[in-house]
Amino acid sequence: MLARLYLEDRLDPKRANELMTLIKDNAKEMGWFDQYLEALVDRNSGKSDLGVLADTLLSGLPDKDPRRALVEQAFSLNETA
Repeated sequence: MLARLYLEDRLDPKRANELMTLIKDNAKEMGWFDQYLEALVDRNSGKSDLGVLADTLLSGLPDKDPRRALVEQAFSLNETA
């Protein structure tokens, strides 16, 4: 949860990376939420296209899944130019 807050709000990148290392070292396998955190790392570092990151996270999620709102907010899918 703490890593999520740091990453979503783009706070203290060094601490966020430390938290991500702890998560990766203790995860037996990557689940959807782990992929979401990784996508936030990519978003924050400017490494990847936001649309591709969002599409990957959204694929396979039901229309009313609450995770859709997380992705839409984090990757600004509802903002207009």
